[in-house]
Amino acid sequence: MENKFTKPIIKNFDGDLSKKWHIYYSVFDKVSDKMKYIRDYADLHKIKTVEGRMEAAKKKRNEIEKKLKSGWSPINYTSCSNRLLYRSERILTSRMVDCDTFSGVASHWIDHIQEKLSNETIRTYESKLRLFGLWLREKGRENDPIISIDNDFILEFFDYIINEKELSGNSVRKYKDALYNVWEFARKLGYIYVNAINAIPECSRINDKTAYPLTVSETKMLFNEINGDMTLELACKFEFYCFLRPGKEIRLMQISWIDFERGIINVPMDVVKNTNPKNRKSKHPTIPDVFLNELKYKWNLRSYPPNFYVLGNHGTPGTTPYGKNTLKIRFQKIRKKLGFPENIKLYSLKHTGNAVLADAGVSLYAIKEQNGHNSIATTERYLKNKVVTVNNAIKRAFDNNI
Repeated sequence: MENKFTKPIIKNFDGDLSKKWHIYYSVFDKVSDKMKYIRDYADLHKIKTVEGRMEAAKKKRNEIEKKLKSGWSPINYTSCSNRLLYRSERILTSRMVDCDTFSGVASHWIDHIQEKLSNETIRTYESKLRLFGLWLREKGRENDPIISIDNDFILEFFDYIINEKELSGNSVRKYKDALYNVWEFARKLGYIYVNAINAIPECSRINDKTAYPLTVSETKMLFNEINGDMTLELACKFEFYCFLRPGKEIRLMQISWIDFERGIINVPMDVVKNTNPKNRKSKHPTIPDVFLNELKYKWNLRSYPPNFYVLGNHGTPGTTPYGKNTLKIRFQKIRKKLGFPENIKLYSLKHTGNAVLADAGVSLYAIKEQNGHNSIATTERYLKNKVVTVNNAIKRAFDNNI
């Protein structure tokens, strides 16, 4: 299977010398497990006559075909681009790495799954594998073949993340999953014979990183602090009033999504986050009058072109959206300045808005629609786990004179 190829063909553009003539063919790539299309230009463009270029092209084609039949492959399996480097490292460090090292196998594996998984999942895998790569570097083993990394060394790494870094059980399982898949991929490629990711100790630790709702006074303090900062104020209020998520739903929002006459936001289906893609649907939260008036008159959003992003990268609506992590970083600075606890996060504004509606007695159906949930049951679970509503009947039941 590894020697499978298609016959090389000359692409001469009907003799047009202004085009880049080349020989094209496909070969089997054992990393991607599929055929890979190859172009070889062979400096044919340097030859300025049709006859001369054609003669050179035929010679090159026959040479390639002979090599392919002998088992040769144009794909480099000895070195590859290291996908685990940080951006700053890519400038100072060689991007190439031996394919039989951990970084090489991991980089090949990520390339292999790239088209099958979401960008968010890919980034999660990369972050986990990057930490293991840094651990190897610290131990002086980053250039060792993956076959030399045995189970004892793996267990030492998991002891480190469980007992020293004190990661949660869920995080430990994600590391185990990522590393297991890389080792299985290495086994498939023939670099190893046995998967070293086994007998990993269980970890049941739960690290509470849940975003908590803000109190009424905290919400007022926050809005007073960010008043006039167009990007941060709009982001927080779209979350608080309209229950939009701070990721794609807010960052990628365009002026055209906002119906200023009816007072709703039309969030496209491909932007709405849902753990089950089969249940994904568009979302249409209502804009409360108090916030709609701000959008119309304080920020004058109706004056911008429909294709502009509401949160442009220059602090006003524009053609390029705000950076992915910039909102979170800026919110954390405000949180620190106000002295809020770390469980108050950017996502807390959505929980806070839900608490306001629930405490005001707004129907579960209306809250479900505002959140874009698929069912009342989902909304009930959300309010129970994330918001914790107040029971006004209990508040009024006790006599103050007792």
